[in-house]
Amino acid sequence: MSLPTTIETADSLMPPAPAPLVTSRRPQFRPPWLMLALLACIVLALAWLFAPTLRWAYDIERAGRLMDTGLAWPTPRLAASLPQARDAQALDQALEYLDDAERRRPDHPHAYQLAGQIYAARADWERAVAMLDQARARAPQNPLYAWEISLIYDQMQKVVEQTPRASLMDTLAGGHLIAPGQLVKSLFCSDKGAASCYFGRGLYIQPYAAFPDQVAVEQPILFLHPPASLEQTLLIPPAQPALSFVIGLDPVAREWRTDGGTFRVWVTPPSGSRQMVAELTLDRATALRGWVPGWADLTPWAGQTVTLTLESHPGPADDLNDDWYGWGNLALTSAPAARYATLLPKQRMIQARAGLR
Repeated sequence: MSLPTTIETADSLMPPAPAPLVTSRRPQFRPPWLMLALLACIVLALAWLFAPTLRWAYDIERAGRLMDTGLAWPTPRLAASLPQARDAQALDQALEYLDDAERRRPDHPHAYQLAGQIYAARADWERAVAMLDQARARAPQNPLYAWEISLIYDQMQKVVEQTPRASLMDTLAGGHLIAPGQLVKSLFCSDKGAASCYFGRGLYIQPYAAFPDQVAVEQPILFLHPPASLEQTLLIPPAQPALSFVIGLDPVAREWRTDGGTFRVWVTPPSGSRQMVAELTLDRATALRGWVPGWADLTPWAGQTVTLTLESHPGPADDLNDDWYGWGNLALTSAPAARYATLLPKQRMIQARAGLR
């Protein structure tokens, strides 16, 4: 018997492995409208996110073009140059765009700066400062805004210095004093009675309360201890229908007991009842720091002879002790000059430029 010519292995005895199943993948069908809806949602989300910025940019661009038309800058334009208005309508339109830009991006300084330049061109110094202050508040490290603010305060100071003033120190010193018969501690008490303690003339030297670290300022004063008043009849000149003054505590009384004071200005016309035209209240802390400026608008009585009354009252605790207050540098001037003086433009200019060093 013959042997087989081939030897079958175990693998050869196994049945053949089944062929792998082949499955065909059909592409997943997504309706076109679903893709479009998703894309639309993305576009809307981006539009919602960037719309304020895009509209702000549009407002700034439009305002800039209008300002190019409406403003005239000196040639050459220097660091201290200020613009002048040459097209009021263009500037009005520019302000509308800038107002919208401020609403779109209220934390961005640029729109406020441009608005400040427009108001400066119109010599509306108070609004110019207000806008530039807004810009500086949003970018306090940017020296440009501090510099531009200092230029505006410099213009205010020029108005204060160049406007004619008519001093009332002598006129009011000769007025009628109304004071109680109760003695108070004062440098001015005399043999004329207790009322003499409430009034006198002098000089105080101290800084302004808002800037206690700046240089002290000497002012002539009419001492008027609360509760007392001083009245005088005078003509209000049409060109100077505003009263400018400062209130200050005698520096020697700073360590004493004053609790502050309230100071009022009244006008009594030839016919009619008197009207209060100014009121200034100082707390103790403010009084101890220095001068506080005030002003009264007498424009309604320009050209008329009226009775002007100054009143000094005690502080909130109604304590009369050591209220050595004086009305300083009383003068008639223009309403803008008197109003600007209360803002202390010289001191604010110095403060703004100090940060540039």
